[in-house]
Amino acid sequence: MRNAIEREHALKVQSDLQQFIFIGVAIEAGIIDMESSDPNFNRFLHQLQAESQRQKFAEQVHTLTNRCWDVCFTDYRPPSKLDSKTQTCLSNCVNRMVDASNFMVEHLQKMDKSNLV
Repeated sequence: MRNAIEREHALKVQSDLQQFIFIGVAIEAGIIDMESSDPNFNRFLHQLQAESQRQKFAEQVHTLTNRCWDVCFTDYRPPSKLDSKTQTCLSNCVNRMVDASNFMVEHLQKMDKSNLV
């Protein structure tokens, strides 16, 4: 009986995820208007947007961590203590990645305004 309940829960979670993805894609495609007259739907859409932003931020942190780890830890093992050289390397790496990301966003926005994209 427990397996049946777990299976039912897994199917519900999968269904909810599919609906979540479908609505997200529909919003991105402009099929669903972000400003509906239904306050519950509006709240849902704003929660969906906030969750999407949190997910993108988490992905960015993961990417930065992986790239900077590879750059600053050449032997792929963290030392027992972080020395100042490694701390500086990690800090500089993250700062350069953020700068590069911001530059690309600004550049793409300028291209979009100029209708070059």
